[in-house]
Amino acid sequence: MDTNNNNGYIGVDGVFKKISKRYIGVDNNWKDQDFKFIGDNGYWRLIYTKNPIDMSADFYVRYLEGYTLERKNSLNIYGKNLKDYQLVSPRIGGYFELERTASDLFENFASGSFNGSPQVSALMGGKKCMKIETSSDYFELPKDLDARGVFGTTGEKDYNLSNWFFIPSLPTGTDVIPVVSFGDRANGMEIVVSSDGRLQQKIWYNYFSALIQAPANSINVGWNYYVITRTNNVTKIYLKNSTVPVVTSTQSMPAPLSDIPIKVGTSFKYTNTIYLPQTFSTTKTAARYTLSNNDRTIKANAAGAGTARTSNKITPNTGKFYFETRIDNISDGVVWVGLGDAALSQTTAVGIAGWSISSNSRTFNKQTGGGTTWGAGARTFTTGDTIGCVYDSNSGTAIFYKNNVLLGTSTTSITGDVEFMVAGDINTNATIRIKASEWLYPCPDPTAIEMPETTTYNGLFNYSVPGTGYKYVFVSNSPISNLSITKLLKRTDPDVILLNKSNNIQTIISEQWIPSVTNNFITVTIPETIEYGDYEIFVRYFDTVESYRFPLNISEIKLHTEAFTDNFDNSTTLSNNYYAFNRAWGGANGGVVPENVYIKNGELIFRGNGDNYTGTVQGVTREGIKKFHSDAEDPKYSQPWINRVGGCVAYNKRTGFGSYEIDVLIPNQLGCCYAMWTFFYNEIYQGDPRYMQYMGNAYETKEVINVIQSGYTINKIIDDYGIISYGTNYNIGDKFVIDQDASQTVYTCIGIEPSVIYYNPTKVLKAGDTFSKIEITLERSATGNEGLHEQGNLEDGYYITRNHEIDIEFPSHLNGGTLSNPSLSNFKANTWRGELQNWDVATTDPSYWEEYRDNLTPVGFNIADGNYHKLRFDWHPDKVEYYIDGVLKQTNTNSLKGDTIPDISGFFTFGLWFPSSPLAGKPWLVNPQKAWAGGEIGTDGGMKANFDSVEMKVKQFKFTPFTTYSEFQRNEGETYPFNGYINK
Repeated sequence: MDTNNNNGYIGVDGVFKKISKRYIGVDNNWKDQDFKFIGDNGYWRLIYTKNPIDMSADFYVRYLEGYTLERKNSLNIYGKNLKDYQLVSPRIGGYFELERTASDLFENFASGSFNGSPQVSALMGGKKCMKIETSSDYFELPKDLDARGVFGTTGEKDYNLSNWFFIPSLPTGTDVIPVVSFGDRANGMEIVVSSDGRLQQKIWYNYFSALIQAPANSINVGWNYYVITRTNNVTKIYLKNSTVPVVTSTQSMPAPLSDIPIKVGTSFKYTNTIYLPQTFSTTKTAARYTLSNNDRTIKANAAGAGTARTSNKITPNTGKFYFETRIDNISDGVVWVGLGDAALSQTTAVGIAGWSISSNSRTFNKQTGGGTTWGAGARTFTTGDTIGCVYDSNSGTAIFYKNNVLLGTSTTSITGDVEFMVAGDINTNATIRIKASEWLYPCPDPTAIEMPETTTYNGLFNYSVPGTGYKYVFVSNSPISNLSITKLLKRTDPDVILLNKSNNIQTIISEQWIPSVTNNFITVTIPETIEYGDYEIFVRYFDTVESYRFPLNISEIKLHTEAFTDNFDNSTTLSNNYYAFNRAWGGANGGVVPENVYIKNGELIFRGNGDNYTGTVQGVTREGIKKFHSDAEDPKYSQPWINRVGGCVAYNKRTGFGSYEIDVLIPNQLGCCYAMWTFFYNEIYQGDPRYMQYMGNAYETKEVINVIQSGYTINKIIDDYGIISYGTNYNIGDKFVIDQDASQTVYTCIGIEPSVIYYNPTKVLKAGDTFSKIEITLERSATGNEGLHEQGNLEDGYYITRNHEIDIEFPSHLNGGTLSNPSLSNFKANTWRGELQNWDVATTDPSYWEEYRDNLTPVGFNIADGNYHKLRFDWHPDKVEYYIDGVLKQTNTNSLKGDTIPDISGFFTFGLWFPSSPLAGKPWLVNPQKAWAGGEIGTDGGMKANFDSVEMKVKQFKFTPFTTYSEFQRNEGETYPFNGYINK
């Protein structure tokens, strides 16, 4: 059996034989058949027959949504594992694509959250990402992926952490650029970039950091990516594209506090920092000692217990440290040198206060009594000796030296936070030397460093660096393979490549033109810079692995400028001149399907199946896939969706300014919409290079004041207001100046009458003063932007729709009426450039704006009176006129509130469909309050199209182009050129 389904089989002489080649008749000749239609999820898909699909491959591309496109068209490339192929497998852990959404791609955890005002889908360095705009912006992982969840309650959990980040420049001095963090300097971790180009993982215990860092210059300006793994207490950092770690460490993590979130793009800082000196602490030195020499020397003035401690503290697993103590005087007593338990008081006896050695050759490991003999009593020291100590906080080991000669290891059992400690009998003196610059001898262990300054902080705050960007974040607790590390480091959305057949040049389509990558399809927009011609399009992963190459033609938009009339007296006109619709919009309905459109007796019939329909015609989803009742609480759960299913067609030639008319018989039945409309649609998301152009102000307005005539005279003065008589009406708020005013002060009109202007001068004017007549105008100039507004939200993403559309829709209510109680005596006369209005204010408010106009218009009679009627609109660049049976009923124009007259050509569509805004809590029902096509409320609370089926009949469609407007006509590629069109 041919598992690739490339050839198929045919019966020949009683046996099945493989088809090696297909031919099709073209212009009386047999030609190779390169394409065929196959059934796929109830939808016909056009398949390129020469594609050798290997169904067993880890990924493959099966077909394109279409094989002929225009610039700015979006194209779906369908296949298998198109996203998972580039991801770690299995899908364990959390994976967040910060350039798109806050949700977990793997769907194992709740959504995270964007904090502040980062720009999602910003384009930086050629890649979309979360861009930091202010110092308080960051992304926070969900609560079930907090620090304890990832690193464990003790900090000993195995973990994997990976992230892509963009830096515009390296920091300077001691500044760092934050990447990932949790907690604070008392208990936390931060991954940062240092000024010497290192990726550093700083692990904070009690305000002291342990450091795991990559080599210098391993982080560059631009995009960087890393993987940090911790397995069996070994941490490894991987950078760039290598599966060989750049650093390996046994450094442990702190035990995170509860409910501490992990944050991306930020770290922690403090408003105040206090550094404690590297000396004895005045508060941790017992009272029997006096301090001198800037708190570096102690003298025991009285007998008794107690120790002198340093101001500085060392936390376990933070490395090796060295300090020295010079014995200034021992008379008849003993001196102890070592490390004290930071949790114990300075008044505690030296033997049990920590881990030390004494001048009489004994060791003390938090024990009472006289300690333990060390080195057979030979390891003594006296006045003038210098005792050095190397403390390894990773292993709890203390090694002592006398005058830089090894004495020995006193203990390997030190635990907890410690401080350097000295004690002595009465009249003993000792000086501590903590700074390397003060050491009398070279440190005997080159890996040990001076004891750090202890720092205290207050005023904790998050800080982020504006201009940085963050892309993927992956967190898990299961071991990952080298292949997964490679995918994390190399992972980017797959390259979509166009190969120009005429010159063999490959163009990688920029990520900004790829709005979506899923397992089943990749959506790519054809950039406007691509030349027209024949191409091959294919997908490439990791610079090496490629899909099959499909043929693709990119052609210029063809605008139809010839008149067309169709009387539907030819049964082939449907396939020759129209696209049948097979998709859904408008809510709880079954969309429109080709089965509900047919020609009969010289009429084009559109059938609408209402809520009482019990037949077999099944509705479809937005994607054109057969629809089923999918809500578990729906009484029809899992059954085919057969109700509220309509039918529509679109004229298959692109048209623009002109006159559109259908001669139609509309049934006298509410519950569905009988409509004709032109349609062009763009939907773009943040990161698309057109985004700001679509959103920018469409016009710039500036005030121009011109002196157009002089010699006018003030007639009289009333209450300090000059009354000026002239022949032009000004408006309240208009500005003007007066000749006699040397400062040329701009005055404001505060009242108007015919041929009179009132103004409030800054000086008293008198009758008889002369002045110039002033003309105040507002000049409005186009910017080339669209003036549209954003939709969406920060969590799910923002987008803009550019929807150039003209509608006639029956039925409708009228202004002041009830939306859900419409009449077939009214229609909606709609013009669109976008989908939004400023619903927050009244239309009379100065801040009101609109992207569309919906004029609710009376006809004067019931359009469903059993007769045919001609519905028509005439589309001009600056207006749309609506006619019923040749009588003008409505005119839509642009206004200062916004342009609503479309100017982009599209496809003329007509038919019937079911507006069905879902009912909250029961989304399979229609909300009666929003059912603008009317109907009857059922016993289940939903609005019903209370009929079996209705038919809308069209006996003529006529298009007359307005070719004189060609200079004003825009022709651009739609986002979804194939969306629901059959045979397009």
